[in-house]
Amino acid sequence: MKRILLPVLVLSLVPYFILAFFSYPSTDDFAYANYVLDHGLWAAQGHVYTSWSGRYLATFLLSLNPVAQKWIWGFPLIPLVLLGGFWASLVYFCRKWTVNSLDKTRSLTVATLLFSLTISFMQIPVQAFYWLAGSVTYTFPLILTTLAAGLMVDLFRHGDLTKRQWLFVVLVGPIVVGCNETIMLQWMTGILIFQLFFFLQHRRLSRHLILGTLLSAVGSAVVFLAPGNGVRTSHFEDAHRPFYALYRTVGASIEHFVQFLSPALILFSLLAIVWCLDNKDRLTKTLVAQVPAWIPRTLFALMLFSAFFPAMWAMGGNPPKRVDNTTYYWYLLFWFLNLIHWVHAKPEKFERLRSRWPNLFAPRVLLPLALVSLFLVGNHRHAFTDLAKASKFSSEWKERQVKSEQAALANKGSSLVFSPLKNKPKIIFNEDLTPNPEEWHNMAWAQYFDLGSVRITQ
Repeated sequence: MKRILLPVLVLSLVPYFILAFFSYPSTDDFAYANYVLDHGLWAAQGHVYTSWSGRYLATFLLSLNPVAQKWIWGFPLIPLVLLGGFWASLVYFCRKWTVNSLDKTRSLTVATLLFSLTISFMQIPVQAFYWLAGSVTYTFPLILTTLAAGLMVDLFRHGDLTKRQWLFVVLVGPIVVGCNETIMLQWMTGILIFQLFFFLQHRRLSRHLILGTLLSAVGSAVVFLAPGNGVRTSHFEDAHRPFYALYRTVGASIEHFVQFLSPALILFSLLAIVWCLDNKDRLTKTLVAQVPAWIPRTLFALMLFSAFFPAMWAMGGNPPKRVDNTTYYWYLLFWFLNLIHWVHAKPEKFERLRSRWPNLFAPRVLLPLALVSLFLVGNHRHAFTDLAKASKFSSEWKERQVKSEQAALANKGSSLVFSPLKNKPKIIFNEDLTPNPEEWHNMAWAQYFDLGSVRITQ
């Protein structure tokens, strides 16, 4: 049964890569493209910084989207690169942190399991990989952060980095913090914790982390001081209330800690316990088992806290679902890190549990149940059913585009009425046009295609 685990996990991811070929721009992608086309690349940066957001790197990447380059058919490359990059970053991370305990195949299996669990149980996959604004704002910096966390292993083991590794760690900070405020806070929290751990290990501060922290702080100041932030948050009545934000953040952290639990996570956690008990010697060699217990526990709590506090402060309420995607990823990662550390520290307790309930810890029972729950409970079932809709959805979307282009050629400024899309894939489709031609998504589409107005029927 163990031999088929990796192929089955890979199979669970195949639909997401296939669906990428049927992904198209969201309606708001046309809004970003319109400003770049009208005013130029650099004017767009200044406009967004002063009127909407200080996320300088995310704004720049959004300005480079294929829609702004009149290359709509290049859009599927974005989710393909992000899906592949996310997977590769996890493979690198797992290989680094288990280098002395797992061979390449087992390390690849762990990374693929984490990827499969993440994408299956995240709140809204479309906004993580198939929606440009969400992917460059959250998923892209998440990939870089995961790679940086893998590099930390070399820093802790050898006390130094190669020139290329040093350059990556130093430069990735300003890139990550320029994508969004939540990742900014998580990055700054993580790099300070890593600096403290390095000091406890080597009795000195890491010059690489010092420079990385300083550049990250400068980037954070650029984001935080942007005039556009005040404009964007001005209509939230409960914004900028410190005690209210703190109270709501603690409550949201506890709520999501429970909410993120799933049958698949529990079953795979039991399997992880069994592996740790059966491989005590291997486990001892991992860096996960060697770090002090307070580090994974503190990072777990702080990552949850930092996921909610920026939104509670800026908006006075819960963050959008796309933030929950990122939060679940960190939740999953630190859940297993803490679990492995706990089993390593208290193996006798878990051995007693296994002796008392042997069937509960039997892999021949756990693994089939875990795989069934992985496929049937989360997003995987939607990904497979979306494969049947993808071609029809693609035809409908292309028909809209062709009609828009032909109408503009025949008569610029003409009005069009579309039928609602009938085959909307849950995994890759984000937003449709609305019946209101004055709604900003509709206006963005109309402007991009040189139309007077567009709407869909009721």
